[in-house]
Amino acid sequence: MAEITSQIPQNAAQRIPKERVFLKHLSIIILYLVGALVFTQPLALNLSNRVIYANGEDVWVHIWHIWWARYSIFEQFINPFYTRLIYHPVGVGLYFQPLTLPNGILSTPFQYLLGLIPAFNLLFIFNVTLAGYTAFLLGKYLSGSLAAGLVTGTIYAFSPLESSLLDLGQLEQISIGWFPLFLLFFLKYMRQERRPRLNLTLAILLLLLVSMVTWYHALFAWLFCGLYLLYSLLNASGWKARLADIKRFVLLFAIYGVLIAPILLPTLVSTKEGGNAVEQPLLIVAYNSASLLGFVAPGPSPLWNIAGSSGDYHANYLGYVALALAAVGLFTAFKKYWFWLAIAAIFLLLSIGPALLITANPDLTQADFDNLLPMPARLLYSLPVVNISRVPVRFILLVMLALGVLAGVGVKWLLARVTLSGGRQWLTVAVTGLAVGLIFLEFMPAPRTLASADIPDFYRQLPKNGNTAIMELPTKAISHSMYFETAHQLPIVGGYLARAVSYEMENVPGIRELRLLRLPAFQRDIIDLTTLSNTPAALRYYNIGYLVLHPSYLKTEPINRILRTTIGSDQPCLDIPAQDIAVYCLPPEVPGKAPASQLLLNLGDGWLDRIVTATGEVQRTTSGGDTQLVVFNPSKVEVSVELTAPVKAVGKAAKLRLLQNNNPVGETTTVQEFGTVHFSLTLKPGLNILVFRGAVATGQQFVFGSINLNPLTS
Repeated sequence: MAEITSQIPQNAAQRIPKERVFLKHLSIIILYLVGALVFTQPLALNLSNRVIYANGEDVWVHIWHIWWARYSIFEQFINPFYTRLIYHPVGVGLYFQPLTLPNGILSTPFQYLLGLIPAFNLLFIFNVTLAGYTAFLLGKYLSGSLAAGLVTGTIYAFSPLESSLLDLGQLEQISIGWFPLFLLFFLKYMRQERRPRLNLTLAILLLLLVSMVTWYHALFAWLFCGLYLLYSLLNASGWKARLADIKRFVLLFAIYGVLIAPILLPTLVSTKEGGNAVEQPLLIVAYNSASLLGFVAPGPSPLWNIAGSSGDYHANYLGYVALALAAVGLFTAFKKYWFWLAIAAIFLLLSIGPALLITANPDLTQADFDNLLPMPARLLYSLPVVNISRVPVRFILLVMLALGVLAGVGVKWLLARVTLSGGRQWLTVAVTGLAVGLIFLEFMPAPRTLASADIPDFYRQLPKNGNTAIMELPTKAISHSMYFETAHQLPIVGGYLARAVSYEMENVPGIRELRLLRLPAFQRDIIDLTTLSNTPAALRYYNIGYLVLHPSYLKTEPINRILRTTIGSDQPCLDIPAQDIAVYCLPPEVPGKAPASQLLLNLGDGWLDRIVTATGEVQRTTSGGDTQLVVFNPSKVEVSVELTAPVKAVGKAAKLRLLQNNNPVGETTTVQEFGTVHFSLTLKPGLNILVFRGAVATGQQFVFGSINLNPLTS
């Protein structure tokens, strides 16, 4: 026996437990994977050609995001934070867009092996599974109990918030799995546990990863870490210990700050440039906030179906089973875990937003909002940068994580009582399974709504990597347009961004009418509205070769009249109703047409209502500020014209000044009664913004008759 024993490797006693640990963790991952498959069902049965599509249009844009990560980084070798494929012809920065690059990079091998849609769907399943497993690790670390960790992971990964985000298709928001892993190593580092350098390194890398997934989660991490620092300072014994905590905290965030700066700084700059509408009105923030009854009103779940589903289900339901277990955990271990109660309370207050809503109100008006009780989060939204966020209900993420930790502690206490009373191992497993099962059933949604992800053949047949752009109508179909772009890879007009940006095409006459699907309200005005027939020239100027209409998105828009007015025909050259596309061709270019006769005009900002005089003349009055006339020159050469118009000053005599693209053109002599004014100017190719204003006094109004642009002969 001695010889046999001596032949056993000395590390066998260590290797076997490691193998068991591996198998245990593998079984837990499989458990959460099965949960993810059930939670997202029937997605697993439709991986190749369908996506979850219940609310909004975000899902198609997020498919574009992971495709763009692959296309820009691994095929074009370009900066993924800028693209010319949307917002043609100038392109747009993507620093403020939820690109979730880690998901795109992670999915790239699967995009090549399986295709774009299977890779996207696998990311959904992966992220739910990862969320369960990493929250399990955090819960087990904090409680020392495997059963507690299982409860923590179940509450976190399968919460109503995650369920709602899955239905919205918001890939960056459902990617919540990296967050608990960051907290795990952050806590180990701050608590000075063994291998501090490794813990510091992993905490920094994971915080970078969390930030790259979404700035929302980065904000949550910053807030959590700041609160934990306060907690550790309160509990530290002496100033030396407090100073050591501060040094560790500063070191972590200093290194992180240096590493994240190349992305964070351009993101902050992008919130101030280019007309980005990033700061959110408090009314919009309130609309996206958690309601009070929403915390306790069950949604459609197998556990509470007997009571019916709630109409106030707003992603912030906390769950009665989770709350009961958390109450047990707090009652039995309050002194040790009160910090997690504080986290839950603070983030719950933040989720309520700037005002207290008793029930969710999709028809909330400004008057309603003004009468609501202000909440502490209103102070948060008065801060720079933070006021960019617009969905307070997402703060529920930390509430569910804290609730999961506390509920896990409650289960640990119950299991200890079972053990003390002589309960057997199977009873321990049964209690754990019952807790996990009840939580899962309470949060389990109805089967997901799926939509076809088929791309019309027309897009696949277009020549890739060409310069010709596509304009798709109506603009509310733009998220689909971005998804279709993954097949044709041609630039498109417009795009679907997280925030609005200033865009040249919004002002181009003809193109503007097509994008708005709206013609001028009158057939006669102070400008020649027949210039809209020059729209094909404007489309050619921007190299827009395909005009694609999606009829299913149209309601009452007079599309045929709009098409006849702008491009001269309402008959498509390719009509495929089954695929919801109609392609319109541009009329052939007329050779030898004078550049001045191709101009397009639109009235910009600053004009008051149209007036028709007793003699039938059309007039408009300026508002007193800058008043715009938009002129588009679709030729490739400059065009010299003379602008003439009958003008009179309102009230007192005044001079009229004209600016072109912010450059002075000239000013008139003093005018009081109607007289024809003359301005000579040279229109550059493309968009020209003419501005009329008083030469001296601000607020001076003028009345204009018909404005004409006549070519100047050399």
